[in-house]
Amino acid sequence: MNRMDSSSPSVAKEVPVMTRPAGLRMVLIAVWLCVIACSLITQGLGGPGFPPPPYEPTGFCPPGSPHAIDVETSNMGTWGSVQIEECVTTNILIGGVYVDRYGYRVTNYSSYSLCSFVLPNDTGSTPPCYTNLGGWTCTVTLYNWSWQAPTWSGPGIDPNSYGDFWIDVPTGTTVDAGVTGHVSFCSSQLQYSVTTTGPRSPLPNLIFTGVNDICCSGSCVWNELGGGTITVSATVKNIGLSPSAGCYAIVEPLSTCVSSVNSPPPKYVPPLSPGGTWPVTWTWNPTSNSVPCPPSQGPGLFWCVLNIKVDVPDLVTESNENDNVGTCSVCCELSRPDLTILTTNGTCTCVQSPLYSTCTITVSALVENIGTAASNPCQAEIIDSNGQSHIASVGGLAPSQTATVSWQWSFDCGRPPCPCPNVLTEEVDSAHTENESDENNNTAVTVVCCQ
Repeated sequence: MNRMDSSSPSVAKEVPVMTRPAGLRMVLIAVWLCVIACSLITQGLGGPGFPPPPYEPTGFCPPGSPHAIDVETSNMGTWGSVQIEECVTTNILIGGVYVDRYGYRVTNYSSYSLCSFVLPNDTGSTPPCYTNLGGWTCTVTLYNWSWQAPTWSGPGIDPNSYGDFWIDVPTGTTVDAGVTGHVSFCSSQLQYSVTTTGPRSPLPNLIFTGVNDICCSGSCVWNELGGGTITVSATVKNIGLSPSAGCYAIVEPLSTCVSSVNSPPPKYVPPLSPGGTWPVTWTWNPTSNSVPCPPSQGPGLFWCVLNIKVDVPDLVTESNENDNVGTCSVCCELSRPDLTILTTNGTCTCVQSPLYSTCTITVSALVENIGTAASNPCQAEIIDSNGQSHIASVGGLAPSQTATVSWQWSFDCGRPPCPCPNVLTEEVDSAHTENESDENNNTAVTVVCCQ
């Protein structure tokens, strides 16, 4: 859409001025008021920011009406993709004027909500625009149509959902053509170009899509002996109009994490009906990589950037052959134990006499290995208020395994009253014999009162 009609512009001609009787002028004014009122009744709530006039009997693109459909999926790299379906319905009579309606269904296949949709306007006028999204507004200028959510916090077009947008132009003033606009994410306000080109045909179209992830999710654990495992999961979806044939999905090497000697085998994707999905998962042993993980990913060894591709080797004839690839990034973390103290409990009981009191302190602590590798047996230590050390043993723990450690000792507190409070500091792996992924979460504090 948005290509001006190439017909020659009309040439203004001088018209003789005619005078009309006052009574005739009043009749003409009344007729014009009637036309305006009838037009408003016909259009309902038509106007920028309001739902479109309800001329369509069913759905976004009514069957049986003169229309043409285009569809295009715009890939935004690691952010995912946006599909725009265009429906052109011609010669609609609204308020005594024939218009061509250009409808756009924007489907969000990214992981973040969209809060803006903009298309260029080169009609030389300001045709009205509409949307079915509550709270959204549309602003039209001589340069573009801009649909906007109420705020940059939303509500927007959420992942795996869509919004419908319309533009009405006088019939015969434009011809359908591909245009390039942009969408913007809600929180970041980042803009990405999107297009409406490409004829829609009754063919399948396979893409990668996801709800919680951009197009795939992955994990990587690397042990200290130099080996590791990468797992990548994704979902294939047929967004076309007809069933797809069976094909394969693969992981392509973009770094040394995948090589010709250790590439995971292709995964079979069965035939999918329109709208059908199929999960795929690859697991393999990576080679090392010199690219470090970004600081935002936390501690890790190296960064794996991977391409995943469906319809290999081009067995399916699709309406769009350029949206079969997704990108996935995985940070390989070093597999190490990580011991931490979850909870502690302490008591102090005293046997008093006029000259001295003997007190007994009992402390228990729940220790967990929150790391990705098993820990070796180690020691746990308590330092009391007098600086005395008390040692207990902790057995080896598998990842996510817990153990309860206990200490007990007695002391003469002298003439009553005994110390209150008595501040105790516990530390697991106090001798630092374990090489942990986090060495700063091994301590806890318990306060007891000896009376």
